Amino acid sequence: MDNKRLTFAEIVTAAAKSVPELWDQDGKLNLAALARYYNKKGYQITQPTLHRLFAGKHKSPSPRVIDATHYALRIPRGLLRGEGMNSDLDRALTDYNLSTLFLAKKIEALPQRVKDNILNLVETELEREDQLRRAIDIGTVTPIDRNKPRDRI
Repeated sequence: MDNKRLTFAEIVTAAAKSVPELWDQDGKLNLAALARYYNKKGYQITQPTLHRLFAGKHKSPSPRVIDATHYALRIPRGLLRGEGMNSDLDRALTDYNLSTLFLAKKIEALPQRVKDNILNLVETELEREDQLRRAIDIGTVTPIDRNKPRDRI
């Protein structure tokens, strides 16, 4: 496998395919919607900044944009920094079960509306897990150990 370096636009476009709300009716990535998505995830990345990155006017994204993109779209930081994709793809091929890769292939073969529904469900569940994790981290919620025996009254 060669160590091809993808552009920021290529990487974000590929990751954004799993977020139907970011696409126009004509199948083009909507940078204004992408900026709103970053904002919804808690990161202030403006549409003009995204436009400059997608147009190639900046050689590489800033560390702030890299971190925001990593958290918002779940893209490995190394890939966003331009470190190539060999290590990330090799890790994906070893970290995920073969059944997961087959499932991804099946999802890609579905009609777009069905894919959008599945991807929305996955995104909703990931967001719910992130919210719960943040609530536990800041002490708003106390996790219950369901395996711990309970005292009966």
